[in-house]
Amino acid sequence: MRDLDWKILYELYKNPNLTQVAKTIYLTQPTLTKRLKQLEEELETQIVDRTPKGLVLTDEGRYLGQKAGEYLQFREQIDEELRKKKQEKIEYLHIGSAYTFTKYMLRPMLEPFTEQHPTISFRVTNKQSHILHQLLLDGEIDAAFIRGDYIQGVSKVPVRPDFGYLVTRRKVEIERLPEMNRILYQTNEWTEHLLNTWWESWFGKTDYKEGGSAGYVDFALNSILRDDDYVICFLPEEAPEIPGLTVTPIRMKDGTRVLRNTWFIYRNEKRMSRTLEEFVRFIEDECRYR
Repeated sequence: MRDLDWKILYELYKNPNLTQVAKTIYLTQPTLTKRLKQLEEELETQIVDRTPKGLVLTDEGRYLGQKAGEYLQFREQIDEELRKKKQEKIEYLHIGSAYTFTKYMLRPMLEPFTEQHPTISFRVTNKQSHILHQLLLDGEIDAAFIRGDYIQGVSKVPVRPDFGYLVTRRKVEIERLPEMNRILYQTNEWTEHLLNTWWESWFGKTDYKEGGSAGYVDFALNSILRDDDYVICFLPEEAPEIPGLTVTPIRMKDGTRVLRNTWFIYRNEKRMSRTLEEFVRFIEDECRYR
């Protein structure tokens, strides 16, 4: 017998009404009726009587219903104990991750590792890269994925970089940008430096027109309402389509793509936990950007 069969018996014991039981266990009434007949055949016992006043459990049916309640309670206890034992075996890694890396890259990067190591779980802190670098140095996280070159005093592995993009409502020529409104967002100094370097390669000085500030980059993208608004930001190389907006790669005036390094960083320690050691090895073997 399956767990569903025990549930059917227990629900019938509590309320011998096929319509109500079918709703409770999310079956159609014909499916429930068919399964009840099959149970009676398998057990070679009549479980219910159909009377003019409705469904009535037989003595055997009441006995089975009582035992079904005991079985379901027993099964619930077993499941809870097994869950606790699994929880006791789980080891945690506390990692940091920059905002856009978390949004676009973190989950697909971690999935192969978690499949290979089901007893290892992650706690993730999302902060700006320079903050994550300091948290790592302070020993508050085990490792981090950061943007830019905040890599002093740590071991590092290059992972997939971000590339620069211009985001507008409609495709525009680069030469038009000085007359348009740039929507700013909160980012780190290194990212701002890279974007300013790109701007200066085209226009000589950082004299763009500010069109307001919108918190983090996602909010800035959602703030592009007019044809003269734009955002310059870093996204994965396969830039996602953003409904209603145009995403255009940006290049230095000499044609070089604008990119921002991404690093996996961890502390320089002679001895690290076995869990962290396995994760570092995975990043170096499977995720290193070449």
